[in-house]
Amino acid sequence: MEVSFQQWFDNLYMQNSLKMIQTARRLLGSSESAEDVVQNVFIILLAKKDQVMVHPCPQAWLFVTLRNQIGNELQRQRHRNTDSLDDGYEIGREDNYEFPFCDCLPPGLTNSEKEILSMQFEDGYSYEEIAHKTGKSVLACRTKLHRAKNHCRELLKDEKVEI
Repeated sequence: MEVSFQQWFDNLYMQNSLKMIQTARRLLGSSESAEDVVQNVFIILLAKKDQVMVHPCPQAWLFVTLRNQIGNELQRQRHRNTDSLDDGYEIGREDNYEFPFCDCLPPGLTNSEKEILSMQFEDGYSYEEIAHKTGKSVLACRTKLHRAKNHCRELLKDEKVEI
């Protein structure tokens, strides 16, 4: 039975939005900013729905996108609070804020699981590249990554979110 996009989207939203808001609120210090950032992530998801629907782990895609949006918001806040046009502000300056992917992962994952998830979803490595970097076979890397994704999924599902 094939799931419609609306059902898929609603499911993804219901399973992840509260945790995303909680993460964003903790890092941004503002409920309003956190809700805005999470809303932006889901707007980006709508714009890229064809790519995300075939992504091996849409949940990880959401949290990487959230990380990037939080970084952008922190950068905007920093510029808003400290930069003046009289201080030689470069209008075209690139936003280079990096927010560690591992900070978006739920507690309870082993360092090994965090490392392999980071290699695939943050660094964009293929199974072959991961195998080369870790010195393991491609099959072992696929298995390890599959188990890490499942463990992450279970931890996110079991995690209680307080608002």
